[in-house]
Amino acid sequence: MAEQNVNNVVSLHGEDRIVDEASLWLVKLDNGLSQQEVTALKLWLKTPAHQETFLEVAALWDKMEVLSKLAEIVPAPRSQRSVMRPLAIAASFLCVALLGWLGLSAWQPPSQSFATVQYQNALSTQVGEMRELILSDGSKLTLNTDTQVAVTYTDRQRLIELKRGELHIEVAKDTSRPLSVLADGQMIQAVGTAFNVEWVNDTLDLLVTEGRVRVAPQTQPVDALTQSVDVRLPASALSVSQGHYSTLSEPVQKVRRIDDADLSAKVSWQTGKLIFRGESLAEVIREVSRYTPLSIELGDASLKDIQIAGLFNANDVEGLLAALAENFPLRYDYTSSDTVVIHSL
Repeated sequence: MAEQNVNNVVSLHGEDRIVDEASLWLVKLDNGLSQQEVTALKLWLKTPAHQETFLEVAALWDKMEVLSKLAEIVPAPRSQRSVMRPLAIAASFLCVALLGWLGLSAWQPPSQSFATVQYQNALSTQVGEMRELILSDGSKLTLNTDTQVAVTYTDRQRLIELKRGELHIEVAKDTSRPLSVLADGQMIQAVGTAFNVEWVNDTLDLLVTEGRVRVAPQTQPVDALTQSVDVRLPASALSVSQGHYSTLSEPVQKVRRIDDADLSAKVSWQTGKLIFRGESLAEVIREVSRYTPLSIELGDASLKDIQIAGLFNANDVEGLLAALAENFPLRYDYTSSDTVVIHSL
C-alpha cells in the first residue's frame, strides 16, 4: 500500500509535534510494523494526549481498517485507567474501539449496532472451468465447474454465499472476523482452517480438509446477515473436524470419517482430475456431466451399477468414454452434436 503524505495533515488540537508523531505512526501501522516499532507504539500510546491525537488523525484520514491491525499488535492490558476528553464526532467509533483495546473500561459508550461493508464481489465459473483466487484477507478460494458465489466482507465477518456449484476455501486466520460459507440454509463457519462445500442437485456436502468448522441452520436473509454484528455460531453448533464430512441437506446431519484416499479423491478436482474408487457408472456419469455441456445418457439401465475405478482428466470426456468402452462391455454413440448414449454390447 502506498504511503500517505503526512505533510498534508490538517492541524488538530494539541501540539504539532504530537500530530506529526500520530501521523507517522498511522502510516507505519498501515504499512506494517517491526517488532521494535510495536514496542515503541505501545509505549507511545500510554500517554492520553497521544491516544486522543492518534484517534483524531485516523478519523481525519478515514482509516477505520487500521483498528483491526491495532487490535492484533496492541493487546489490552489487564488494568489501565485514563481520562480522555470527548473527541470529534468523526472519530467516535474509532474512540469506542480503541478504548476497549487499551483497557479503558471506565468509559462505556454505546457499541456499534451495525456492520460496515468493506468488500463485495460476485464470482463465477463456466461449465468445465476452474478458478483460483486470493481474497483480500489472504484466504485462498477455489471454484469448481459451473459455480457461483457472492463474497461480502464487513468489519465483523467474512461471508461467502455459495449459490451453486462447489468451492474449497483455505481460510486466512482472523480471530476478530470469522469466515462463513452460506448455502442451502446452512452456515459453515471457521476462523482459520480449510474445507470443501459442494451444492449440486439439491445436495449439500461438507468436507473438512484442515482444522475444524461449526455448522448451524441460518434463516436470515443474506442482506440482513451482512449487517449483523453478532455472527459467531454457538459452541452447541454441529462440529466437523479434519478428515470428516457431512451431507448437510439430510434431515438428520451425521458426521462421518473419511480415509485419506477418499479425501484426496474428493478434492482431486482442484488439480483438474477426477478420481473414482468404485463408484457406480450412474454416479460417474452424474459427476462427469458437471464438467461438460454434453448430455450423457444410459441407453441400457443394466449398466448403471457397473463399478468404475480410475483417474481421468475432468476436461477430457471423450477420453473417459473411450476408456469405459475399452474396459467394459459397452459402447457409446453420439445421437446428436450434444448428446451421447451409452449402450451395452
